[in-house]
Amino acid sequence: MGFADRPEPSFARIAFDAGASTHGSRALMVDAQAPAYWDGWRIGLTLSLTRANRLGYFGLGNGTQYARDSTKGVGRSYFYPFTDAVGRVGVVFDMRDLEVDPHRGVFAEALVGRGRGYTRTSASFHAYVHPLARLVLAGRISGERVTGTAPLAVQQTMETSEGPVVALGGLRSLRGYYDGRFVGPGKIVGGIEARYGILWSPRLLELKLVAFYDAGRVFAPGEAVRLTRQGLHSAWGGGVALALLRNTLLMVEAGKGSEGVQVGFAMTWTF
Repeated sequence: MGFADRPEPSFARIAFDAGASTHGSRALMVDAQAPAYWDGWRIGLTLSLTRANRLGYFGLGNGTQYARDSTKGVGRSYFYPFTDAVGRVGVVFDMRDLEVDPHRGVFAEALVGRGRGYTRTSASFHAYVHPLARLVLAGRISGERVTGTAPLAVQQTMETSEGPVVALGGLRSLRGYYDGRFVGPGKIVGGIEARYGILWSPRLLELKLVAFYDAGRVFAPGEAVRLTRQGLHSAWGGGVALALLRNTLLMVEAGKGSEGVQVGFAMTWTF
């Protein structure tokens, strides 16, 4: 990146990823990103071939009951084949000081996507403040509404400008619950987080302790997505994160919801 203090994590890069599981899941991905190659423009291209054996599935709705069998296979195949073609447009406002590991700034986006037989409208707002030398406080609120006839796989995710993420439940939405624990066409999720540096050499090496609280819920077809305290599922927890230079983040987190504890490893912040 040279000596200019820019928010992008890299000038340009290309990455190849491949993976497979013992139960039939496999993925091959090529990801090219050029966030700073042309000043003022962001170019990205991702190609992927993916087959996922299964996510845990507990049924549709905000009040579905936890069942242990919903999280593991019992000798059967759980592939869910479907095809889709999606287009999306949106507006993104990004004032973070560094995208990979922001210390201060605001990020907001509003997106509209159209697939086969459905439309999804998504919005989110994230804020980061740096009140003390080693302390960063972060907060977010995100919501989505899907209309039409959406496949199950669409209802299990939430759209972002970086691509869809699994919601509601899992490392990118409601920590402390299984991935996709609550499924519905409408979603709302929010959270607050404190990040404190115990080793602190900014933008070179930062080892941080993390504490968080998440809350969210899904809404049924035809039900308005709204800010409410009714029916919210919540989780709290913490972890350790290691930020190296401008473009590397490693973290381990544990979250506790009403159905036990989930531990996860990630290379990106939840928000």
